[in-house]
Amino acid sequence: MIIPANQASFEFPIADVDDALLDGPQNVTFTATAPGYQGASAVIEVLDREQLAVSLASNSISENGRSVTGTVTRSNSDLGLPISVQLSTDNPDEATVTANVQIPAQQTSATFTIFAVDDNILDGTASVTISAMSTGYEDGLATLNVTDHEALSVTLTDDSISERNRMTTGVVRRGNTDVGSPLTVQ
Repeated sequence: MIIPANQASFEFPIADVDDALLDGPQNVTFTATAPGYQGASAVIEVLDREQLAVSLASNSISENGRSVTGTVTRSNSDLGLPISVQLSTDNPDEATVTANVQIPAQQTSATFTIFAVDDNILDGTASVTISAMSTGYEDGLATLNVTDHEALSVTLTDDSISERNRMTTGVVRRGNTDVGSPLTVQ
């Protein structure tokens, strides 16, 4: 580079290079030399930015005992060591996940299962964030929608009645523990 005449300095761009290796922080030294000047150097620390990614076989499940398979994938190209990944959900009242999964050596990913929780409350679709964390990696996130599964049931006092002057009783029951509001049933 050339510092132009009548200028004391010159700015130059520095671009990072992603080596796709989980190799920790690396120091890079920049050195400047010019005839008649004493050399100078400066050091910059380049931090790892390896990423975990979470993908789901489906992004919506029902809370009636359903589950969905998730996959956590590491982005680095050095697969020599296994890694332990911690998994969590931000709303365990709607969905749960195994606490840990191992990505084996020589593998880029591992699968896990997310289980919907039937809360017996008609509370609408809940959005749940699934998080994957491991030392040296940026967290991976995915969003799962958990839909309600509160049902109505109908029971009858008798199995049959005569079509002439006979009555029986029917009961409609809502499968929802929150009965604080009226419910119109057709």
